[in-house]
Amino acid sequence: MTMKMRSSPIGIFDSGIGGLTVLRALKESLPNEKFLYLGDNLDMENFDIDLITKVCILKYKEKMQQKDIARLLKLSTAKVTRILQKAFELELVQVNILDMRNEVSKLESDLEKKFGLKRAMVVKSQNGANDDIKKMIGRRIANYLLNILKDKDCIGISHSSTVKECIQALPMRITKKVEVVQMLGGSYNLTFEGLDATKEMSDKFGLTPHILYAPLFVDNSSIKIAILSDSSIKKTFEYFNNINIAIVGIGSFYPIGSSTIFRSGGLFNKEITELQRSGVVGDVFGHFFNTEGNFCSTSVESRIITIPVENIPKIEYRIGAAGGEEKFDAIHGAIKGKLVNIIATDEKTCLRLLKT
Repeated sequence: MTMKMRSSPIGIFDSGIGGLTVLRALKESLPNEKFLYLGDNLDMENFDIDLITKVCILKYKEKMQQKDIARLLKLSTAKVTRILQKAFELELVQVNILDMRNEVSKLESDLEKKFGLKRAMVVKSQNGANDDIKKMIGRRIANYLLNILKDKDCIGISHSSTVKECIQALPMRITKKVEVVQMLGGSYNLTFEGLDATKEMSDKFGLTPHILYAPLFVDNSSIKIAILSDSSIKKTFEYFNNINIAIVGIGSFYPIGSSTIFRSGGLFNKEITELQRSGVVGDVFGHFFNTEGNFCSTSVESRIITIPVENIPKIEYRIGAAGGEEKFDAIHGAIKGKLVNIIATDEKTCLRLLKT
């Protein structure tokens, strides 16, 4: 007796519960069989698995356009689209993302979740040198900026050697219509870092920046009041309300005072003592803060010219740029207190942050 080989497909009737799971299991157990999948939903088409497979091969292996697949198989382009969607539902097509930064990407994700950050950017330094870390952080922020920048953005710039690296890493010409604002007064001892950085940033956009023509520190509160009453200074301060992206360094005050503000030489010895007693660990936006990320009210506030504290939470993207072990306490305080909501730092600092 001769047994006739069966050539018809095995039918799968899906009532809406578990049909796709059964189909996948049967495909694995009976790889040589053909299947016809039937769903009872009114909006569900009946697809031949062989047809789905053929369409997927043409699309993803042979790199054909959907209109060309439709012409070849005598289908409508809309049906080809539905077949490809069904292939994903049946898990006949699976996407594998080759992440060359897999380990770093996980660290970034973990840091974002732990501190509620909009974004974390972690760099891996080969030699751990501060200058190397600064350059890498600068490049990461520059790339991030290019992805989020849009017309009518208003960018605030602060004093920071790491911020300067970011600006230098940006292309020579950027075709976005933005505003660039200097957020802190200048410092003669630092060769007018704030003004230079703001000017360099604005040149890349081909625009005139909003410069804060004032020193970082003045001798007393009376001089500060007089300067802030000047019409040109008032005009720059008005732009603080428009800033939606700020790029700031996170200065370290404890255990070693290494921040740009500290190095400016504008602090009196008695003020340094006052800051130490107040538990200050760092500065950001020209204001000093403690380990909890709370700004400290000290006498320094009465003679420093910078963006007011009340403006800071209104800035949507507060990008902190800092790395290195000596800045750990300052970075931790800044992200804990949400003084910055985006951080770019190095891998070692990130690992320590995740252990807190």
